[in-house]
Amino acid sequence: SLTQKVVNRILEIELQRGDSETQVTRLAEELHRVYGAETLIRILQAFGKDTFIRDSYNWRNTKRGVLSSLLHACYPSPDDDSDTLKSLASQADISHIRLVEAAMFAPQWLELTEKATGWKGLESAAYYFHAHTSECFDDKKKAIIARYTPIAIEDLQEGAFDIDWFKEAYKTIGKERFEVVYNAAKYISLSNTHTRARKFADAVNGKTKAADAKKEIIAKRNKDLLMSYGLIPLGRKADKELLERYQFLQKFLKESKEFGAQRQESEKKAVNIALQNLARNSGYGDVTRLSMETELIKELLPYLSPKEIDGVEVYVQINEEGKSEIKQIKDGKELNSMPAKLKKHPYIEELKAVHKKLKDQYTRSRIMLEQAMEDCTHFEENELRKLMQNPVIWPLLKHLVFICNGQTGFYTDGLLITVNAVCLPLK
Repeated sequence: SLTQKVVNRILEIELQRGDSETQVTRLAEELHRVYGAETLIRILQAFGKDTFIRDSYNWRNTKRGVLSSLLHACYPSPDDDSDTLKSLASQADISHIRLVEAAMFAPQWLELTEKATGWKGLESAAYYFHAHTSECFDDKKKAIIARYTPIAIEDLQEGAFDIDWFKEAYKTIGKERFEVVYNAAKYISLSNTHTRARKFADAVNGKTKAADAKKEIIAKRNKDLLMSYGLIPLGRKADKELLERYQFLQKFLKESKEFGAQRQESEKKAVNIALQNLARNSGYGDVTRLSMETELIKELLPYLSPKEIDGVEVYVQINEEGKSEIKQIKDGKELNSMPAKLKKHPYIEELKAVHKKLKDQYTRSRIMLEQAMEDCTHFEENELRKLMQNPVIWPLLKHLVFICNGQTGFYTDGLLITVNAVCLPLK
């Protein structure tokens, strides 16, 4: 067609240019679609060893800018196949690494590039970075990412992480080739969001140490690092480490109250994502946080039993509503307040700290259960049995209505007590 002849002539002139503009440079900048593996290779030859420019605002009329614009606009022709791309790249002495960089910049070439290079798993690894980095997604990209993960695009953009997808992609493509994709991720984003995807990858692969990450989070309150913190492999004492990380994230969230409303909201969102990532890393289900709260309370159980100090029995009591208070009893009678001589006693200080933790747990658990109701969270019976052991959570949980096998009712000891008093096993 006449249009194609014009496009071909523009490409012929512009792809031979030097640093100065040509008479068709402005026209080349206006090309939104050019086609063919041959065109792709010619663009890469014109680039030489120069890097691509991701930010379209910096394309303008410079040589690298126009070439970047053309690469971004270049799509496979209907008759292109991997053999064609492989042959053309070989003839032009374009390396596999350069092809991969180009496909990361222009993902419409990923499928053919994986086959042409023989880099099995390239598309999956590349879309891992796209899922956690791209600012915008068209329907096609959303559909491709949905092949790899059930996590919603919006959640991935916020920082949610599919650890199974990543591990499978990393294992398939291999460490050396993954590093090429890792380095080429800089071409995906207009901002520095690719660094978050890199942080996640480094965390899962154990390159990031939990202690170092914790120090940096405390010093800089870096939200990307915070979200990756839960992805770092758990050590030999996994349960203990899991609990420590959970407590650290809750502490970070509480400290957010010192800042303004906007920062509080962004840090709250980051903590929520960090907790989800910690859940996936630990193998727990959606109710990880409630499970962790139950693990937390195990450490506090000794403080729920009376201990005598200078003739006064002291302990923390959790009432039927799940709320805690400090009790003090002398000669069988409850005192209204702690005797002055005991207020600075080390054990009393410990009791106060436990009381505060239980109050915080009550507040957190109430919010989490409300969220679980809004999200229609699925609970397994073993999870509910575990939560029954928590004297703070159970008083809240036992008043909630559950749905099981089409029946609604209250949960108690493995049974669903429905409104007509029929007991159903909860499965």
